[in-house]
Amino acid sequence: WAYAQAAVGDKLSPIYGGRYTVAGSWQYNQGHFPSLSTKQFKLIKSFKDEDVYLVTAKAPKALAYFADNFGKLEEFYGHLWRWMENDGKLIIDYRGKKAVSVNLSTTATSFARQRQLEVILNGRSLGKFLIKPKLTKLVLSKIRLKPGKNLIVFKSRPGAQQISKKLHNFDTRFVSVAISSIDLNFSKHQN
Repeated sequence: WAYAQAAVGDKLSPIYGGRYTVAGSWQYNQGHFPSLSTKQFKLIKSFKDEDVYLVTAKAPKALAYFADNFGKLEEFYGHLWRWMENDGKLIIDYRGKKAVSVNLSTTATSFARQRQLEVILNGRSLGKFLIKPKLTKLVLSKIRLKPGKNLIVFKSRPGAQQISKKLHNFDTRFVSVAISSIDLNFSKHQN
């Protein structure tokens, strides 16, 4: 079981990657549950300063979480995103015993210019995609996940730009492409 805690009166908000937020401060669930709706929490104890919720969701078949070269989660365009520099890494931890096909989808946007985004799974290129500075749906069909950890690398060309040099502000980060939540859908018929 995993537990979530919130200050009294605060609502638990769903957020991608097994992480949830309470009242604007990020808290991380060490159980790495996937995105959770508030229906998947049950209030089990109320104290003076905080409520304790039980996570009632089933353990997922696979977990996807952002690793190297991705920044902190932030909100814009009404979605949650992570900006990456170059060669952003995503880890998919598949908990099955045999290889499986999944469909992976996400939304991406490029900072200030069009970029080519190559997606590499466990050392094998899955393709190159044109990402414009507007919302772009990215869908990878029937990718094979092996049991255990699978590494996806997002290679952006051209690479990162410094935000402040383009927008003339005080944001000194170097970014290239932003990735929204990762959706994994298991194929109905497995080989």
